[in-house]
Amino acid sequence: MFTFAKNAVKKILPNKSYELLRSKLLEIHDRYLGWKFHRRQEEFRVKLQNILSKKEKYKGIIVFPFSIGWDAELFQRPQQMALALAKNGYLVFYYSNTYKQKEIDEGFIEVSPNLFLTYKFLEYLVCEMVSDPILIIYTYHGNTMDHYKDPFIVYEMLDELDVFEGHTIEKLTQYHNALVQEADIVLGISSQLVDKLRKTRPDAILVTNGVEYDLFAGTPDHSVVLYPEFLKVLERGNPIIGYYGALARWLDYDLIRYAAEQLDGRAELVFIGPRYDLAFDESGVENIDNIHVIPAVDYPELPAYLDKFTVATIPFQLSELTHSVSPLKLFEYMAGGKPIVTTALQECLKYEGLLIAYSNQEFVEKVKEAINLSGNEDYISKIRKIGYENSWDSKAKELIEEIEKRYNSQ
Repeated sequence: MFTFAKNAVKKILPNKSYELLRSKLLEIHDRYLGWKFHRRQEEFRVKLQNILSKKEKYKGIIVFPFSIGWDAELFQRPQQMALALAKNGYLVFYYSNTYKQKEIDEGFIEVSPNLFLTYKFLEYLVCEMVSDPILIIYTYHGNTMDHYKDPFIVYEMLDELDVFEGHTIEKLTQYHNALVQEADIVLGISSQLVDKLRKTRPDAILVTNGVEYDLFAGTPDHSVVLYPEFLKVLERGNPIIGYYGALARWLDYDLIRYAAEQLDGRAELVFIGPRYDLAFDESGVENIDNIHVIPAVDYPELPAYLDKFTVATIPFQLSELTHSVSPLKLFEYMAGGKPIVTTALQECLKYEGLLIAYSNQEFVEKVKEAINLSGNEDYISKIRKIGYENSWDSKAKELIEEIEKRYNSQ
């Protein structure tokens, strides 16, 4: 709902007016919440002391500075890695921008064993009371690490710099260059990003995105109430050619339009997710009869929707940006046992079992091939094995191995 309202306002106001309004509202909101937290700072200080009093039982303390809200429409790498690192014995603090009254009242809330959700207004307490933290830093965090006492810095390069909104490319480049030089560990989430990083940091490592394997490979939760518009699509009785994730400028709308026309009457193309920008609306593909758009669904409910897909797709444009991504949905599709059709993204070429399309016509042919593979136990077993090997737990262990090697040698 928030994303829809945001895009509606963007359509009405010029960009500069929209950004000015947004920044002023955020400023007012932050001042109010900052005042509320400040009034109770001693109470929150005691609560943090109690949490830290047990720190000897942890491998270390990891902090995720303010990034993606814990309850964001898309549950992404920061949240997943925070959960996996906490599961592997670290005390983790994750700053969020969600301000539910109950969470404001508590200040630090344990959302999973060893993982505490807190707020940027309480960052000063963590900076003051925690020495030698391990910071998981992204490009847009800039000089956040300067506020901490002797931090061990892990810089994760998630995307090409022009993906990130809210900062100029010049400022992001400045942040990136400084982090590459100063971080104790530098990693990229795709081979292309790592190749770029190693020109400056030969010790840069690759840690791709992963999957919560048990959630997606397990029996779907049949108690999930599916969106009525999705149920109407299922009633058509045609194979479901599905995609979930951001509806954004990196989707190949010419490809999507061509595939819908070629498969008209034989398959339904379903897109589930938030409208990240205006590209999906402006493409006009939503007006095509066999293209269906479903709002973003809560992360735990995704497997119930994936279960209904006949074929799962990644119909991205080919560009510098998309060749650098490690699609979150890739290993989730695999764990769910779905035939996968994708454009020729560099990161997807590495995995056996994917049906790679190099043209619009080939994409349609691969979709037809994938429909025939649906239910093929040998194929499903093969791709599920790859999904299992790329769990978030395994990704956390890859990073932990590097942290323990370098952190302990300091």
